[in-house]
Amino acid sequence: MTTPEDRAQQPDAAFDESLVDDAEQPVRRQAAPGLVRVLRLSLMLTTALAVLVAIVGGIIGWSIAGWNGALSALVGAVLTLVFAAITAGSLWLGSRQGGISFLAIVLGGWIVKIIVFIGLLAVITTAPFVVKGVLFGSIVAAVLGSLAADSFAAMRAKVPYVDDPQ
Repeated sequence: MTTPEDRAQQPDAAFDESLVDDAEQPVRRQAAPGLVRVLRLSLMLTTALAVLVAIVGGIIGWSIAGWNGALSALVGAVLTLVFAAITAGSLWLGSRQGGISFLAIVLGGWIVKIIVFIGLLAVITTAPFVVKGVLFGSIVAAVLGSLAADSFAAMRAKVPYVDDPQ
């Protein structure tokens, strides 16, 4: 009869130490090419839309409240563009990690964005140059346009259901 002590002294025939690599490197993942194309198109469309909202909103804001209105529209367009870029960046970074890390990065980025956005709005609306109605209108127009740009980019994407094995 073999005791546990005897088994501990005998080498395991099924385990081959030559197959173990002591300097094992982590696998470097790349974002799926289809996702990168969607994010790039979405950012390009959102940037063009933010510029359009800044110009049109600036003209409307200037006609309502002078330069303060134009500056308020510009601030609203820039805020929307920055937060859309953060979303795209978190999706890109999360896709490079994969698995539960993807969900953690995207959800964490979303929660941080909401908290920062509320804080920035609290600070920005107290600034003396801000016309709240123009700021609100430009943010709403830019956010709705950004959603349309994201939807358009996603519908035009040709992303396979299964990625190529790496």
